[in-house]
Amino acid sequence: GQRQRGQGGQNMRGNFDPAQMQQRMMERMQEQLGMSATEMKAIQPLLTKVMDLRRDLQGSQMRGMMGGRGGRGGADQQNAPAPTGLAKIQGELRALTESTSATSAQIKTKLTEYRKAREAIQQDLTAAQSKLVAVLSVKQEAICVISGYCQ
Repeated sequence: GQRQRGQGGQNMRGNFDPAQMQQRMMERMQEQLGMSATEMKAIQPLLTKVMDLRRDLQGSQMRGMMGGRGGRGGADQQNAPAPTGLAKIQGELRALTESTSATSAQIKTKLTEYRKAREAIQQDLTAAQSKLVAVLSVKQEAICVISGYCQ
């Protein structure tokens, strides 16, 4: 596929800024929730926590679907930060499954570690979503559910 190009034909993919993307998401949520800047600032830590935990869970799932290799490779992959948390454990589990010398016991131990880490993140996400919902109106909660931030 073709990559998006910015002004002067430069590749936009290399200029990805996660903080800028999160800021745009916050602005979009502020508008959808009908909040003032002050109200949004008050709930931003709660919403950020939910976003971060969702990204952790979804990121590991996406890496799993893509074979854990992140897609095309090349310079984008070389500059990517080393995985941490659940993604790191998932990478270790994948390496064990691809190894001809890994024992069933090693794989089972890593699989258990992965499941425990994933469950811990899911529990943290559920708690963070509950805290967020507690400060929203019913309409705002519905918008949050529709947007995928709350259950």
